[in-house]
Amino acid sequence: MQRSNEPVFTAHSHDAGIGSASGELDDRTPTSGGEMEHGSTPSNSPLGRRQYVGLLGGGVLASLVGCLSSRSDGPATDSAAGDASRPSGGFGWDETFTDTSWIAAAGDDLTVETVTTLESTGSGSITEAFDNAVDEPTVIVFEVGGVIELDAAENLRLEADQVWIAGQTAPSPGVTITRGMLRIHGDECVAQHLTVLAGDQTAEDENCLVIDGDDVLFDHCTAMWGTDEVGGMPNVCERGSFINSVFAEGLYDSIHPKGPHSRGLHINDKSTDICIMGNLFAHNNRRNPLTRGDAVIANNYIYNHGRSLINFNSPAEPDVSSVGNVFEKGPDSYSLERRSVHHYDATLYAADTVSIPDGRPQTDDEPDLVDEPPIWPPALDRDRLVESEDVPAFVRGMAGARPADRPPVDRTLLDERVGDDSGGIIDSQAEVGGYPAYERTTRSLTVPDSDRLAWIDSFSAAVEQPETPVPVDDN
Repeated sequence: MQRSNEPVFTAHSHDAGIGSASGELDDRTPTSGGEMEHGSTPSNSPLGRRQYVGLLGGGVLASLVGCLSSRSDGPATDSAAGDASRPSGGFGWDETFTDTSWIAAAGDDLTVETVTTLESTGSGSITEAFDNAVDEPTVIVFEVGGVIELDAAENLRLEADQVWIAGQTAPSPGVTITRGMLRIHGDECVAQHLTVLAGDQTAEDENCLVIDGDDVLFDHCTAMWGTDEVGGMPNVCERGSFINSVFAEGLYDSIHPKGPHSRGLHINDKSTDICIMGNLFAHNNRRNPLTRGDAVIANNYIYNHGRSLINFNSPAEPDVSSVGNVFEKGPDSYSLERRSVHHYDATLYAADTVSIPDGRPQTDDEPDLVDEPPIWPPALDRDRLVESEDVPAFVRGMAGARPADRPPVDRTLLDERVGDDSGGIIDSQAEVGGYPAYERTTRSLTVPDSDRLAWIDSFSAAVEQPETPVPVDDN
């Protein structure tokens, strides 16, 4: 049901005004493209277009070592007080709640499954690798790059525990999964450097990236064209993380049975210790993000949010720390006076979270505002957060599947449809070029017997950090 204190807005002609089970309204009221309120400067300033420059943040190996080492038990001083900036590599695994220490513990004993075909099933496929990863800690590597096209009634579901999907090992243009979703049901899993494009050519409404287990982490992924949410955690999970990723262009008037949709990221109630950090949200009408679970939401850049920004829908009243997030209006964004940055019930710490242009209220007066974060990862130093004025450039430079080697779909989104009042909420992927048809690429991998984590880390550096040589196998 709609909340009794929720104002009813007139829907734009493109919208059907359909309600959802959560009580959200589905109207989308765009503002004019040139609207700048309260004397604010336009969004095409140099900040929004330049690339953030820095060094890789230590990579996978450093994060894993950090997981096994003793770190601070609480947050440091407020981010505004520090002058340290985060490197272009983004947030490290050890800075989340997610337990990834099993990878370092396994080390050179990790079982290796190799994907050698773009077929979604059969010998050498990603599905076979998932099925084989059942008995022991496993890393999945890729000797092939291009598009894995799922059948209409098919999704990728990882059931095993302790699996690391290392998409960075694929040759350019990397691994792109289309016409379905990647859903992780196992516990203690990591998925990196993958692009998932669901789109409307699926059997039913789908997300792109889904966490359905405890201690699951998506890092440096691109998710676009979801017909339900773009990403989410529909069931109760603990210590899940979405970091350094892109959640964009949730389809609006598409195939969802409830009608107009376009949702960014949804976290279910009673989920705990969730991290949503260093991500780009672009052209999603709602859920930018929505969390009913206890979460840290930090250093995200949200562009062309439609009707809602960060919200916390009942019946949950989560603990939320919202720090250093930037919301920039676009052609479909509600005007400043019609929607606050944070809305509905939560115990909320909000610091350095701003809207462009300024003037949008921080809350709708329902959250219980507190002076210190009610939730915070022990190893995340608040001095290391990027200040809001630098967040758009920081996220644009490092978020997504392969920021140093972006495939065309990812690159055109960032270059042509983010910032400067560009792009818009879409009904079908066909409006922005449709599913990609990348050529298949291959390379041979020889997995070393020792220093296996450092070997994989070298592939991470090559796709995250510009001008880093791609590892070459001479065999």
